[in-house]
Order: sequence, then C-alpha cells, then structure tokens
Amino acid sequence: MRPKAALRELARRRLRHAGPPSAGELAIRLALHAEEVRQALTALEAEGAIFRGRFVETDSDLRWCERTVLERIHRLTLERLRQEVEPVEPATFTEFLLRWQRVSPDARLHGTTGLETVVAQLQGVELPGAAIERDILPLRVADYRQDLLDHLTLTGAVVWGRLGLGASAEGVEPERRPLLPPPLALLRREDLGWLRPPLDPTALEGLSGVAHRALEALGVRGASFMDELARATGLEAPALFEALWELARAGRVTNDSFAAVRLLASLEGRQGLLRARGERASSRQALRLRARLRSLPGRWSLLPAGEADAEARLEAWTSQLLERYGVIFRELLALEPAAPTWRELAVELRRREYAGRLRRGLFLRGVSGEQYALPSAVELLREVRRAPRNEPLVLSAADPALLYGPVFTPRIQRHPGHLVVLRGGRPLLALEGTRLLPLEAAEEEWLPALRALVEGRRERKLVVERWGEAALDPSAIARLADLGFHGDGERLVFDGFPGPRPRPDRPRSLLSAS
Repeated sequence: MRPKAALRELARRRLRHAGPPSAGELAIRLALHAEEVRQALTALEAEGAIFRGRFVETDSDLRWCERTVLERIHRLTLERLRQEVEPVEPATFTEFLLRWQRVSPDARLHGTTGLETVVAQLQGVELPGAAIERDILPLRVADYRQDLLDHLTLTGAVVWGRLGLGASAEGVEPERRPLLPPPLALLRREDLGWLRPPLDPTALEGLSGVAHRALEALGVRGASFMDELARATGLEAPALFEALWELARAGRVTNDSFAAVRLLASLEGRQGLLRARGERASSRQALRLRARLRSLPGRWSLLPAGEADAEARLEAWTSQLLERYGVIFRELLALEPAAPTWRELAVELRRREYAGRLRRGLFLRGVSGEQYALPSAVELLREVRRAPRNEPLVLSAADPALLYGPVFTPRIQRHPGHLVVLRGGRPLLALEGTRLLPLEAAEEEWLPALRALVEGRRERKLVVERWGEAALDPSAIARLADLGFHGDGERLVFDGFPGPRPRPDRPRSLLSAS
C-alpha cells in the first residue's frame, strides 16, 4: 500500500472509533505531521467518507467526523430532543394554539400587514363564510376593519373561494337552494397552484342552466362586473347573483371584493333573494336588493385551477400545516379535508426531522401516533406550560384554533353560531343554539364564564331556553337576569337593550318546557 493511501486508511479507522477531532488533535494522536494529516482528511472528504464542520456547540474550531459516527451522533441527538419535552394536556395545548394562531389578546396583530400574516396562516382551511369577519379575523387582528380585507382582495394579493368542488345543485329546486354563504377559504394568489385541485370537467354536470350561462359569459368576457354579466346573460340581477353563488359553491368563481359575501350573509340580502324568487319580486326588499346589486363592488372571475405537481403540493401542504398548528399529528387531519393523507405527510415530516428542521416526540397526551413540531412551537409550548393565562376568552365553535369536538373531548358541535367560553384552554361552557351547556366549569366559575359570554358575543342576540338538558331553574334565571337577560314570554334574551326582568319564581311562564 502506498504511503498516502496508508495514511488515509489510518485516519479513516481512527475517525471511525472516535468523536470528531480537529486536524491538529488527530495529528497528535497519530504522531504525524499536521500537514500530512490535513491532506489525508481532504482526500477522504472528497470521497464522501468523512465530513468537516462545527459539531461542538461551544467550540468554533472545524472538526472532522466519519460518516457512520455522524449518523450515530445525529440519531442520539434526535432521541435526546424527543425526550426533552414533557407532554401536555389538551387544555394546555389549546392555550398554546390560541397564542400560536394570534387569538390571545396579547398576541394579536395589527393592520394590513398583520392581516396578511393571518391569511398566510389560515389559508387552506375552509371557514364558515358568515363567520370570517365576525368571529375569525377580529380575534386575530386587533384593529380589524372590513376595508383591510377589501384592500388585500382588490389588489389581488388574496382571493376567496372554495378549495375544491362544492355540493352539486342537480335536482335541487331553485327555491330550495341555500342562501347562506358556503364555507370559504382565504387564499394567497401566489399559492393557488398547490391549494386548488386540478380542473375537473365532470364537476359542471350538476350546475343549473343559469349557472352555465354565467360561467360561459365569464369564460368569454373574463373578469366582469355584475351589470356587465347581466347584459351578457340576459338575467335579472337577483337571478344572476344566485347563479354566481351556485358557481362559487362549486369552487368555480370568486369576486375581487368581499362585499358579495357580506351581502349574502346579511339579513337584507337573504330576504331580498327570497322575495325576488317568488311572486313578490316587486316588494321593497327585492327592489332594495336590485339597487344594491347594481352598485356591488368587485368583478366576478373564474377561480384558477391547481397546477402544482404532487411533490411540490406535498411539501407546500406540510409547511402550511406546521405554520397553522405548530405541532401536527394524525387526528388534526379531521379539520383538513383538502390536505394530503397522513401516510403522505409522514414521509415528508420524517425527512424534515432527519434534516434537523423538525422535532418528533410526545408533545400532547390523548392522541395517537407520531407527533411533529417546529422548534419555535416547542419553545412556546414550554412557555405556556410555565405561565398559563386565566383570562376567559369566547370563541366560535368553528374556530380553527378550537380542537374540542373533532380531536379533544368534550365533543362540541362545530357550528359557526355556537359559542365556547375558554379559560386557560379549558372549555367552561358552550352556548349551542338556545342551550347553555356546562362543560368543565366549577360552580364558582359559572358567573365569570357567563359574563365573558355576554361581553364576547360580538353583536349576537343570545337566547337561552335550557341549561344542559333541563329547563332553567330559578337560580339560573337569577344569574342570567343579573347579567342583563330579559324574558320575552318564552325564553331569556340578551340583545344589549333593556327589557322586562324575568321572575325566577315563575320559570314556567318564561321558558319553553320542551
């Protein structure tokens, strides 16, 4: 064996059974000249047998490490990192999510820049259309105003629409079609390629005739205002508005203003469409709707189809889920029907863990399978466990930061009209329709939770008929009356206006007994 080859083999064998030394330390151990050892190390590096780098956190010297030793160090480091975090309970994880998603009051953002950050975090999940500006965005942007979202949509930075294909309208009579906005997602235009599915021609089969006419007009004309589409299709404004929303439910069109969603979500818009459908097309509500539609801002346009390949889509969705939740696990996909399967995600997550970009471990009790977290999420999880907050917070049951229901118990119905009061991540009580449902609140926590519910109702009219499964008893009526609820003959109501105080000694006359 030649001297240089022998020297390389000697260095290789030494490195295979030792930690990463510097070139000078290795020369001392081998009793050789430092320059000869450097030449041998460089040759081994060129072969891919060893690597150089800074492997000791407190040492800035370049060191050399053999491939199999480096792999072993990496595996041991990952194992140590997995064991560093103590798993938390669902309540602590919920409090973590409230901070991670900027719902906690001290974590909220401001202005257009803050709203862009929120959209970037929430894109890819469909939210109740009527709740986006009432319950979702104002809890994340402290000074939220409608013009902030309009600015992002009118400039083209953000679009709204369905992620996939909505329910077919085939066989549904026009008077039976829904009038509320469907679940919608806010999407950054630059990410539509991987967020949206490829175009499916068969999805057009369930559309009505007027929807086909509107779709053809948009295909020929491109982005158009309501009055332009009305002339092109020959449809009356209310009928055209319904046709466009049928296309929006099917994931085919959008508008570069959010005003169309607000109009459909408003009582005025729904009443106007109902009147325009029937024999009362000349009623005051229908005429007012026609006037509103003539001046409705924004142009309607086709929603671009997805064009990203499978690999790019998987990488983008993995990053999006990590940005939204910080810690991800299999059960979360119950909230993400548009995301890839867990089998696909797990491959990308393991690759990122091995690259040192993620941590795997047991971060949360009560869920099964592997769990992966961003390093910044692990640090925030530690902080939340050390310093929990006890201020009550009111969320919509459909808020993406609330996992009670699809993931955690108690099982709360994810309806946008339902409200949940949290404290330190614990669900104290919920208002499901007209039923107050005590969850994990002790008796001394009922009054603060009810007060928080009233203060956080976000202009809702609160109606209470039952406490759990039973009719309200006199003590519950007294509590609600002290908070400003009044009786209307059948139930207790809080609408922000004064009314007759209910009499706890006569609940039957005030409450529905059914």
